[in-house]
Amino acid sequence: MRVITIVLSGSTVYMGGNFGIGASNRIGGKFRNRIAAMDVTTGSATDWDPDARGNLDQHGR
Repeated sequence: MRVITIVLSGSTVYMGGNFGIGASNRIGGKFRNRIAAMDVTTGSATDWDPDARGNLDQHGR
């Protein structure tokens, strides 16, 4: 598991990278493919799940 990019927006942290490929890879307690959003207060993944199919190298602004 490797997080390549992190963006903070309000109380949500968006992360992208090489994770979610194996069955044991979870972000904030939920399975996510290469991109995820977490609530900074609870540390839990949000319901946002775009299910990226390819590698993510950077996050656009």
